[in-house]
Amino acid sequence: MKLSLAREQYKNYNFDKQKLLARIEEMMPEYTERFNNYAPDDQVRRIQKAKTNFKLNGVVDYSNLTDSEKEELYKKSRIFNEAFLDADYEVRGNDFFEKENNIPLLFSFGLGPGGENWLHIGSSKSSMTDFWAGTGILEIRENGQIVERILSRNQFESVQDKLIKINVNSEISNICKPLSYIYVYEGTLNF
Repeated sequence: MKLSLAREQYKNYNFDKQKLLARIEEMMPEYTERFNNYAPDDQVRRIQKAKTNFKLNGVVDYSNLTDSEKEELYKKSRIFNEAFLDADYEVRGNDFFEKENNIPLLFSFGLGPGGENWLHIGSSKSSMTDFWAGTGILEIRENGQIVERILSRNQFESVQDKLIKINVNSEISNICKPLSYIYVYEGTLNF
């Protein structure tokens, strides 16, 4: 078994980051038009996914933008990501994604079709937020169903006062403090 990262594989195709970014920029008008033709609820869902993985005061500080400017930034980020996925497929295509003995690993479930036969790791089917950008909780619904959820910082803060902290005793709970408890929400979350 061998793990290959995309940036390493690009060398095999005489491709690099600059060429990839140039290709994505070429694709942006078409992908913007495609995004604008999605149903409004699908647009909202896609933008929400971008929000969960976006740090406003990261390398570039976007925290002073107006709400409408932030929404436009999230939208552009989502469109860029969709163009990237297809540009990546153009470069590595059948050689990588469809090769008989390759199993592509994805780090989240994503939003669109494709990848049904790929191994998805690092995310939760009940949440759009990826684990590295959120906090895990258990949602206990009225019917007794227990749902694993990953909440973004904003989602967590919006329900923090309603969360119950439950101590956990297990073989790993003494490794570090966050493994010694789980937050529980009683009810059904709307995000």
